[in-house]
Amino acid sequence: MLVNIRFSFILIFIVFAFVFLSCNKKEDIKSPEIIIEEPLSNSNYNLPVSIVVKGSVSDNNSIKNIKIGLVNEYLSNVVPQINIDVNAKQYDFEKSIEINDRLIETGTYYISVKSFDHQNNLSSIYREIHLSEIPRFFKSFYIVSSENNSTNLLEIDTNGLAEIKFTLIGNFQNSSANSRHQYVFIGTDQYGTAFSCDNYNEIWNVNPHFSPYPFFTGAYQTSLGDQLHLVFGDGLINTYNKSGQIINAIYSNLQEWFGVVCFDDNYVISEVFSSMLSRYLVVFFKTSGAEYQRVQIQGKINSIGKISNNIYYVVIQNQTDLTVYNYNITNNSIWLEKEILNCLVHDVYYRDNLLYMATDSGLLTYNYISTSLNTISNLNFYEIKYESTNNVLFLNSGKDIWIYQNSGSPSLLYSLNDSIKQMMMFYNK
Repeated sequence: MLVNIRFSFILIFIVFAFVFLSCNKKEDIKSPEIIIEEPLSNSNYNLPVSIVVKGSVSDNNSIKNIKIGLVNEYLSNVVPQINIDVNAKQYDFEKSIEINDRLIETGTYYISVKSFDHQNNLSSIYREIHLSEIPRFFKSFYIVSSENNSTNLLEIDTNGLAEIKFTLIGNFQNSSANSRHQYVFIGTDQYGTAFSCDNYNEIWNVNPHFSPYPFFTGAYQTSLGDQLHLVFGDGLINTYNKSGQIINAIYSNLQEWFGVVCFDDNYVISEVFSSMLSRYLVVFFKTSGAEYQRVQIQGKINSIGKISNNIYYVVIQNQTDLTVYNYNITNNSIWLEKEILNCLVHDVYYRDNLLYMATDSGLLTYNYISTSLNTISNLNFYEIKYESTNNVLFLNSGKDIWIYQNSGSPSLLYSLNDSIKQMMMFYNK
Protein backbone atom coordinates (compact mmCIF):
# COMPACT_ATOMS: atom_id res chain seq x y z
CA MET A 1 0.00 0.00 0.00
CA LEU A 2 2.85 2.36 0.94
CA VAL A 3 4.60 1.53 -2.37
CA ASN A 4 1.50 2.49 -4.33
CA ILE A 5 1.28 5.82 -2.52
CA ARG A 6 4.94 6.56 -3.20
CA PHE A 7 4.50 5.61 -6.84
CA SER A 8 1.51 7.94 -7.12
CA PHE A 9 3.52 10.85 -5.69
CA ILE A 10 6.38 10.12 -8.09
CA LEU A 11 3.95 10.02 -11.03
CA ILE A 12 2.34 13.32 -10.00
CA PHE A 13 5.77 14.90 -9.62
CA ILE A 14 6.78 13.74 -13.11
CA VAL A 15 3.54 15.18 -14.61
CA PHE A 16 4.04 18.55 -12.88
CA ALA A 17 7.66 18.65 -13.97
CA PHE A 18 6.65 17.94 -17.57
CA VAL A 19 4.03 20.68 -17.52
CA PHE A 20 6.45 23.11 -15.91
CA LEU A 21 9.13 22.38 -18.47
CA SER A 22 6.63 22.62 -21.32
CA CYS A 23 5.38 25.99 -20.09
CA ASN A 24 8.91 27.27 -19.93
CA LYS A 25 9.71 26.34 -23.51
CA LYS A 26 10.45 29.43 -25.55
CA GLU A 27 7.21 30.61 -27.15
CA ASP A 28 6.90 32.87 -30.20
CA ILE A 29 5.64 36.14 -28.78
CA LYS A 30 7.25 38.41 -31.34
CA SER A 31 4.83 40.25 -33.64
CA PRO A 32 5.56 40.88 -37.32
CA GLU A 33 7.45 44.03 -38.26
CA ILE A 34 5.71 46.38 -40.74
CA ILE A 35 7.28 49.10 -42.88
CA ILE A 36 5.18 51.52 -44.99
CA GLU A 37 7.15 53.17 -47.78
CA GLU A 38 4.18 54.80 -49.54
CA PRO A 39 2.21 56.95 -49.10
CA LEU A 40 4.27 59.51 -47.25
CA SER A 41 2.89 60.83 -43.97
CA ASN A 42 0.46 63.79 -44.31
CA SER A 43 0.04 63.29 -48.05
CA ASN A 44 -2.92 65.15 -49.60
CA TYR A 45 -5.35 63.68 -52.14
CA ASN A 46 -8.38 64.93 -54.02
CA LEU A 47 -11.18 62.42 -54.49
CA PRO A 48 -11.72 60.31 -56.49
CA VAL A 49 -8.25 58.82 -56.20
CA SER A 50 -6.27 55.59 -56.28
CA ILE A 51 -3.66 55.49 -53.50
CA VAL A 52 -0.71 53.13 -53.83
CA VAL A 53 0.24 51.49 -50.53
CA LYS A 54 3.75 50.04 -50.66
CA GLY A 55 5.81 48.40 -47.96
CA SER A 56 7.01 45.17 -46.42
CA VAL A 57 6.28 42.79 -43.53
CA SER A 58 8.74 40.43 -41.86
CA ASP A 59 8.46 37.91 -39.03
CA ASN A 60 10.90 35.71 -37.11
CA ASN A 61 8.84 32.62 -38.01
CA SER A 62 6.10 33.00 -40.60
CA ILE A 63 3.54 35.64 -41.65
CA LYS A 64 -0.08 34.46 -41.85
CA ASN A 65 -1.82 37.41 -43.51
CA ILE A 66 -1.71 41.17 -44.18
CA LYS A 67 -4.69 43.55 -44.17
CA ILE A 68 -4.47 46.94 -45.90
CA GLY A 69 -7.20 49.54 -45.53
CA LEU A 70 -8.34 53.11 -45.01
CA VAL A 71 -9.84 54.11 -41.65
CA ASN A 72 -11.25 57.30 -40.15
CA GLU A 73 -10.40 58.91 -36.81
CA TYR A 74 -12.53 56.30 -35.02
CA LEU A 75 -10.55 53.50 -36.76
CA SER A 76 -13.66 52.43 -38.70
CA ASN A 77 -13.09 51.13 -42.21
CA VAL A 78 -13.91 53.69 -44.90
CA VAL A 79 -13.39 51.28 -47.82
CA PRO A 80 -13.24 47.45 -47.86
CA GLN A 81 -9.94 46.06 -46.61
CA ILE A 82 -7.47 44.33 -48.91
CA ASN A 83 -6.59 40.91 -47.50
CA ILE A 84 -3.34 39.13 -48.48
CA ASP A 85 -2.71 35.53 -47.38
CA VAL A 86 1.00 34.88 -46.79
CA ASN A 87 3.12 31.93 -45.70
CA ALA A 88 6.63 33.32 -45.55
CA LYS A 89 9.00 35.11 -43.21
CA GLN A 90 9.15 38.20 -45.40
CA TYR A 91 6.70 39.74 -47.86
CA ASP A 92 6.81 42.91 -49.99
CA PHE A 93 3.44 44.40 -50.89
CA GLU A 94 2.22 47.07 -53.32
CA LYS A 95 -1.54 47.51 -53.55
CA SER A 96 -3.88 50.27 -54.71
CA ILE A 97 -6.80 51.50 -52.63
CA GLU A 98 -9.59 52.91 -54.80
CA ILE A 99 -11.43 55.77 -53.06
CA ASN A 100 -14.32 57.12 -55.11
CA ASP A 101 -17.18 57.33 -52.61
CA ARG A 102 -18.97 60.67 -53.20
CA LEU A 103 -20.08 60.71 -49.53
CA ILE A 104 -16.57 60.69 -48.02
CA GLU A 105 -16.02 64.07 -46.36
CA THR A 106 -12.90 66.22 -46.33
CA GLY A 107 -10.68 65.37 -43.37
CA THR A 108 -7.84 63.36 -41.87
CA TYR A 109 -7.76 59.61 -42.52
CA TYR A 110 -5.27 56.81 -41.97
CA ILE A 111 -3.78 54.13 -44.17
CA SER A 112 -3.92 51.00 -42.01
CA VAL A 113 -1.64 47.98 -42.38
CA LYS A 114 -2.11 45.00 -40.04
CA SER A 115 -0.38 41.65 -40.00
CA PHE A 116 -0.78 38.35 -38.09
CA ASP A 117 1.80 35.61 -37.83
CA HIS A 118 0.86 31.94 -37.46
CA GLN A 119 0.85 32.32 -33.66
CA ASN A 120 -1.71 35.15 -34.08
CA ASN A 121 0.70 37.81 -32.90
CA LEU A 122 -0.59 41.10 -34.30
CA SER A 123 1.13 44.25 -35.50
CA SER A 124 -0.62 47.43 -36.69
CA ILE A 125 0.75 50.60 -38.22
CA TYR A 126 -1.07 53.73 -39.39
CA ARG A 127 -0.03 56.42 -41.87
CA GLU A 128 -1.88 59.76 -41.67
CA ILE A 129 -3.20 61.26 -44.93
CA HIS A 130 -5.64 64.03 -45.85
CA LEU A 131 -8.54 63.64 -48.29
CA SER A 132 -10.52 66.38 -50.03
CA GLU A 133 -14.07 65.32 -50.80
CA ILE A 134 -15.76 65.19 -54.20
CA PRO A 135 -17.32 68.66 -54.62
CA ARG A 136 -21.09 68.93 -54.31
CA PHE A 137 -22.80 70.12 -57.46
CA PHE A 138 -26.31 70.75 -58.74
CA LYS A 139 -27.20 67.66 -60.74
CA SER A 140 -30.85 67.91 -61.79
CA PHE A 141 -33.86 70.18 -61.48
CA TYR A 142 -37.04 68.15 -61.13
CA ILE A 143 -40.66 69.23 -61.19
CA VAL A 144 -43.82 67.25 -60.56
CA SER A 145 -46.97 67.77 -62.59
CA SER A 146 -50.29 66.03 -62.10
CA GLU A 147 -53.66 65.88 -63.84
CA ASN A 148 -56.30 63.34 -64.92
CA ASN A 149 -55.29 60.80 -62.24
CA SER A 150 -51.68 60.77 -63.44
CA THR A 151 -48.52 62.20 -61.85
CA ASN A 152 -45.32 62.86 -63.80
CA LEU A 153 -41.76 63.53 -62.73
CA LEU A 154 -40.03 65.81 -65.22
CA GLU A 155 -36.40 66.85 -65.48
CA ILE A 156 -35.64 70.32 -66.85
CA ASP A 157 -32.47 70.47 -68.93
CA THR A 158 -30.20 73.48 -69.44
CA ASN A 159 -32.22 74.55 -72.50
CA GLY A 160 -35.44 74.71 -70.53
CA LEU A 161 -36.90 71.56 -72.06
CA ALA A 162 -38.88 69.20 -69.84
CA GLU A 163 -38.47 65.42 -70.19
CA ILE A 164 -40.80 62.98 -68.42
CA LYS A 165 -38.69 60.56 -66.36
CA PHE A 166 -41.34 58.68 -64.42
CA THR A 167 -45.15 58.41 -64.37
CA LEU A 168 -47.30 57.24 -61.46
CA ILE A 169 -51.00 56.48 -61.26
CA GLY A 170 -52.99 58.85 -59.05
CA ASN A 171 -53.18 62.50 -58.17
CA PHE A 172 -50.08 64.07 -56.62
CA GLN A 173 -49.89 64.64 -52.87
CA ASN A 174 -46.22 65.03 -51.82
CA SER A 175 -42.63 64.36 -52.85
CA SER A 176 -39.01 64.56 -51.72
CA ALA A 177 -35.66 64.30 -53.52
CA ASN A 178 -32.91 62.51 -51.57
CA SER A 179 -29.55 63.54 -53.01
CA ARG A 180 -27.50 61.59 -50.47
CA HIS A 181 -28.96 58.25 -51.50
CA GLN A 182 -29.84 59.30 -55.06
CA TYR A 183 -33.57 58.65 -55.12
CA VAL A 184 -36.84 60.55 -55.39
CA PHE A 185 -40.01 59.72 -53.46
CA ILE A 186 -43.41 60.66 -54.87
CA GLY A 187 -46.70 60.03 -53.09
CA THR A 188 -50.06 60.06 -54.84
CA ASP A 189 -53.57 59.23 -53.63
CA GLN A 190 -52.93 55.68 -54.92
CA TYR A 191 -49.47 54.81 -53.58
CA GLY A 192 -46.00 56.17 -52.84
CA THR A 193 -42.84 55.15 -54.67
CA ALA A 194 -39.13 55.70 -54.15
CA PHE A 195 -37.11 55.22 -57.32
CA SER A 196 -33.48 55.52 -58.31
CA CYS A 197 -32.47 58.63 -60.25
CA ASP A 198 -29.80 56.64 -62.10
CA ASN A 199 -32.20 54.40 -64.01
CA TYR A 200 -35.62 55.40 -62.55
CA ASN A 201 -36.33 51.88 -61.32
CA GLU A 202 -38.56 51.42 -58.28
CA ILE A 203 -36.62 50.84 -55.05
CA TRP A 204 -39.45 50.58 -52.53
CA ASN A 205 -43.04 51.73 -52.14
CA VAL A 206 -45.71 52.60 -49.58
CA ASN A 207 -49.35 51.62 -49.99
CA PRO A 208 -51.82 54.12 -48.49
CA HIS A 209 -55.04 53.21 -46.73
CA PHE A 210 -58.21 55.00 -45.77
CA SER A 211 -57.76 58.46 -44.25
CA PRO A 212 -60.13 61.42 -43.78
CA TYR A 213 -57.29 63.63 -45.07
CA PRO A 214 -54.78 63.30 -47.94
CA PHE A 215 -52.63 60.31 -47.05
CA PHE A 216 -49.14 61.68 -47.84
CA THR A 217 -49.51 65.00 -46.04
CA GLY A 218 -45.77 65.64 -45.65
CA ALA A 219 -42.35 64.45 -46.82
CA TYR A 220 -39.24 65.64 -44.97
CA GLN A 221 -35.58 64.70 -44.69
CA THR A 222 -32.96 64.81 -41.99
CA SER A 223 -30.34 67.51 -42.48
CA LEU A 224 -27.88 64.96 -43.92
CA GLY A 225 -30.52 63.16 -45.96
CA ASP A 226 -29.92 59.83 -44.20
CA GLN A 227 -33.61 59.35 -43.50
CA LEU A 228 -36.99 60.22 -44.98
CA HIS A 229 -39.90 61.20 -42.72
CA LEU A 230 -43.37 60.65 -44.16
CA VAL A 231 -46.35 62.26 -42.47
CA PHE A 232 -49.61 60.39 -43.04
CA GLY A 233 -53.17 61.63 -42.91
CA ASP A 234 -54.20 58.98 -40.38
CA GLY A 235 -52.08 60.46 -37.56
CA LEU A 236 -48.76 58.70 -38.12
CA ILE A 237 -45.19 59.76 -38.89
CA ASN A 238 -42.88 57.02 -40.16
CA THR A 239 -39.14 57.35 -40.60
CA TYR A 240 -37.56 55.31 -43.41
CA ASN A 241 -33.96 54.45 -44.16
CA LYS A 242 -32.60 54.39 -47.71
CA SER A 243 -33.93 50.85 -48.24
CA GLY A 244 -37.48 51.76 -47.28
CA GLN A 245 -37.37 50.08 -43.87
CA ILE A 246 -39.34 51.78 -41.09
CA ILE A 247 -36.90 52.66 -38.32
CA ASN A 248 -39.09 54.92 -36.18
CA ALA A 249 -42.76 55.88 -35.74
CA ILE A 250 -44.64 58.67 -33.98
CA TYR A 251 -48.39 58.45 -33.36
CA SER A 252 -50.81 61.26 -32.66
CA ASN A 253 -53.46 60.96 -29.97
CA LEU A 254 -56.80 59.39 -30.83
CA GLN A 255 -58.91 61.71 -33.02
CA GLU A 256 -55.93 64.00 -33.67
CA TRP A 257 -53.94 64.42 -36.87
CA PHE A 258 -50.63 65.92 -37.92
CA GLY A 259 -50.29 69.08 -39.98
CA VAL A 260 -47.00 70.79 -40.82
CA VAL A 261 -43.94 69.21 -39.14
CA CYS A 262 -40.39 70.37 -38.34
CA PHE A 263 -37.70 67.77 -37.56
CA ASP A 264 -34.84 68.83 -35.28
CA ASP A 265 -31.96 66.84 -33.79
CA ASN A 266 -33.86 65.66 -30.71
CA TYR A 267 -37.41 66.90 -31.22
CA VAL A 268 -40.26 66.85 -33.69
CA ILE A 269 -42.32 70.05 -33.62
CA SER A 270 -45.70 69.64 -35.31
CA GLU A 271 -49.09 71.18 -35.80
CA VAL A 272 -51.66 68.78 -34.33
CA PHE A 273 -55.40 69.25 -34.83
CA SER A 274 -58.67 67.53 -34.03
CA SER A 275 -60.86 70.00 -35.96
CA MET A 276 -60.51 73.20 -37.96
CA LEU A 277 -60.72 75.20 -34.73
CA SER A 278 -58.89 72.95 -32.27
CA ARG A 279 -55.19 73.23 -33.17
CA TYR A 280 -51.97 72.92 -31.17
CA LEU A 281 -48.25 73.26 -31.62
CA VAL A 282 -46.93 70.01 -30.12
CA VAL A 283 -43.36 68.90 -29.38
CA PHE A 284 -42.49 65.18 -29.43
CA PHE A 285 -39.28 63.43 -28.47
CA LYS A 286 -37.83 62.34 -31.79
CA THR A 287 -36.61 58.88 -30.79
CA SER A 288 -39.36 57.68 -28.45
CA GLY A 289 -42.25 59.55 -30.08
CA ALA A 290 -43.58 60.55 -26.66
CA GLU A 291 -45.25 63.93 -26.37
CA TYR A 292 -43.14 66.50 -24.52
CA GLN A 293 -45.32 69.63 -24.46
CA ARG A 294 -47.97 71.56 -26.39
CA VAL A 295 -49.42 75.04 -26.73
CA GLN A 296 -52.71 76.05 -28.36
CA ILE A 297 -52.71 78.17 -31.53
CA GLN A 298 -55.25 80.07 -33.60
CA GLY A 299 -55.25 79.33 -37.33
CA LYS A 300 -53.57 76.85 -39.67
CA ILE A 301 -49.78 76.53 -39.66
CA ASN A 302 -48.04 76.95 -43.02
CA SER A 303 -44.42 76.50 -41.92
CA ILE A 304 -42.22 75.79 -38.88
CA GLY A 305 -38.48 76.35 -38.89
CA LYS A 306 -35.48 76.88 -36.65
CA ILE A 307 -34.05 80.32 -35.92
CA SER A 308 -31.63 79.49 -33.10
CA ASN A 309 -30.93 76.66 -30.65
CA ASN A 310 -34.25 77.03 -28.85
CA ILE A 311 -36.29 79.51 -30.94
CA TYR A 312 -38.45 78.56 -33.92
CA TYR A 313 -40.56 80.60 -36.31
CA VAL A 314 -44.16 79.52 -36.84
CA VAL A 315 -46.03 81.01 -39.80
CA ILE A 316 -49.82 80.77 -39.35
CA GLN A 317 -52.72 81.65 -41.63
CA ASN A 318 -55.32 83.00 -39.23
CA GLN A 319 -58.43 83.45 -41.39
CA THR A 320 -57.50 86.25 -43.84
CA ASP A 321 -54.32 87.34 -42.03
CA LEU A 322 -50.75 86.08 -42.19
CA THR A 323 -49.15 85.89 -38.76
CA VAL A 324 -45.54 85.14 -37.87
CA TYR A 325 -44.96 83.79 -34.37
CA ASN A 326 -41.84 82.82 -32.43
CA TYR A 327 -41.82 79.70 -30.29
CA ASN A 328 -39.42 79.03 -27.42
CA ILE A 329 -39.08 75.30 -26.94
CA THR A 330 -37.34 75.75 -23.56
CA ASN A 331 -40.28 77.34 -21.76
CA ASN A 332 -43.05 76.36 -24.22
CA SER A 333 -44.00 79.99 -24.93
CA ILE A 334 -45.24 81.49 -28.20
CA TRP A 335 -45.54 85.16 -29.12
CA LEU A 336 -46.45 87.28 -32.15
CA GLU A 337 -43.55 88.58 -34.23
CA LYS A 338 -45.35 90.08 -37.25
CA GLU A 339 -48.90 90.33 -38.58
CA ILE A 340 -49.80 91.06 -42.21
CA LEU A 341 -53.48 91.78 -42.73
CA ASN A 342 -55.46 90.44 -45.70
CA CYS A 343 -52.61 88.25 -46.93
CA LEU A 344 -52.73 84.57 -47.90
CA VAL A 345 -49.43 82.69 -47.49
CA HIS A 346 -48.50 79.80 -49.81
CA ASP A 347 -44.93 78.92 -48.87
CA VAL A 348 -42.10 80.09 -46.60
CA TYR A 349 -38.31 79.83 -46.60
CA TYR A 350 -35.93 81.12 -43.89
CA ARG A 351 -32.25 81.92 -44.35
CA ASP A 352 -29.76 84.38 -42.85
CA ASN A 353 -32.34 86.18 -40.68
CA LEU A 354 -34.64 86.69 -43.68
CA LEU A 355 -38.07 85.08 -43.87
CA TYR A 356 -39.14 84.75 -47.52
CA MET A 357 -42.91 84.42 -47.92
CA ALA A 358 -44.72 83.53 -51.15
CA THR A 359 -48.17 85.11 -50.80
CA ASP A 360 -51.10 86.32 -52.86
CA SER A 361 -49.68 89.82 -52.28
CA GLY A 362 -46.36 88.87 -53.86
CA LEU A 363 -42.96 87.68 -52.67
CA LEU A 364 -42.29 89.27 -49.29
CA THR A 365 -39.30 89.27 -46.96
CA TYR A 366 -39.30 89.90 -43.23
CA ASN A 367 -35.95 90.84 -41.66
CA TYR A 368 -35.63 89.47 -38.13
CA ILE A 369 -32.84 91.94 -37.29
CA SER A 370 -34.38 95.19 -38.54
CA THR A 371 -38.01 93.89 -38.21
CA SER A 372 -38.67 95.40 -41.65
CA LEU A 373 -41.11 93.99 -44.21
CA ASN A 374 -40.27 94.35 -47.91
CA THR A 375 -41.90 93.37 -51.19
CA ILE A 376 -39.55 91.77 -53.73
CA SER A 377 -42.17 91.06 -56.40
CA ASN A 378 -45.91 91.49 -56.84
CA LEU A 379 -46.16 88.15 -58.66
CA ASN A 380 -48.19 85.40 -57.02
CA PHE A 381 -45.78 82.54 -56.22
CA TYR A 382 -46.86 79.23 -54.69
CA GLU A 383 -43.55 77.60 -53.82
CA ILE A 384 -39.99 78.58 -52.82
CA LYS A 385 -36.93 76.35 -53.17
CA TYR A 386 -33.34 77.29 -52.34
CA GLU A 387 -30.51 76.10 -54.60
CA SER A 388 -27.44 76.11 -52.38
CA THR A 389 -24.54 75.76 -54.86
CA ASN A 390 -25.52 78.91 -56.76
CA ASN A 391 -27.17 80.70 -53.82
CA VAL A 392 -30.43 81.38 -55.65
CA LEU A 393 -34.14 80.91 -55.03
CA PHE A 394 -36.39 79.08 -57.47
CA LEU A 395 -39.98 80.32 -57.46
CA ASN A 396 -43.04 78.46 -58.75
CA SER A 397 -45.85 80.65 -60.07
CA GLY A 398 -48.05 77.79 -61.28
CA LYS A 399 -46.88 77.12 -64.84
CA ASP A 400 -43.71 79.22 -64.78
CA ILE A 401 -40.48 78.92 -62.83
CA TRP A 402 -38.61 82.05 -61.83
CA ILE A 403 -35.18 82.61 -60.32
CA TYR A 404 -34.19 85.19 -57.71
CA GLN A 405 -30.58 86.08 -56.90
CA ASN A 406 -30.69 88.18 -53.69
CA SER A 407 -31.32 91.52 -55.40
CA GLY A 408 -33.51 93.11 -58.04
CA SER A 409 -36.56 91.26 -59.32
CA PRO A 410 -37.12 87.56 -60.12
CA SER A 411 -36.32 86.50 -63.69
CA LEU A 412 -38.38 84.05 -65.74
CA LEU A 413 -36.49 80.79 -66.18
CA TYR A 414 -38.85 78.10 -67.52
CA SER A 415 -42.42 78.04 -68.84
CA LEU A 416 -44.42 74.82 -69.02
CA ASN A 417 -47.84 73.85 -70.29
CA ASP A 418 -48.65 71.74 -67.24
CA SER A 419 -49.39 72.95 -63.74
CA ILE A 420 -46.31 72.63 -61.53
CA LYS A 421 -47.19 70.89 -58.26
CA GLN A 422 -43.74 70.81 -56.70
CA MET A 423 -40.08 71.61 -57.48
CA MET A 424 -37.13 69.53 -56.29
CA MET A 425 -33.42 70.34 -56.21
CA PHE A 426 -31.21 67.29 -56.83
CA TYR A 427 -27.46 67.10 -56.23
CA ASN A 428 -24.69 64.54 -56.66
CA LYS A 429 -24.71 64.04 -52.88
